[in-house]
Amino acid sequence: MARITIEKELKKIPNKYLLTKAAIERALKLVAGVKPLIENKDNNKEVVLALREIAEGKVKLVKKSKGEEESSILKEFRIR
Repeated sequence: MARITIEKELKKIPNKYLLTKAAIERALKLVAGVKPLIENKDNNKEVVLALREIAEGKVKLVKKSKGEEESSILKEFRIR
């Protein structure tokens, strides 16, 4: 079982609620079959992999532009 703390992730996304939403959205994409941005050498679950991608700076939140559709969980931000 993977043990992960969120100290590193909170340095990338300082709001724990936005961090949670970003991890959820990325994990859902991983479950849907999107290729991971980092190697999953320990065969971790998608949510752990999503948090590790955020910690390594591979997944970031960017402010949505006004014309962008709100198709994601995140209303004001999207993952990049």
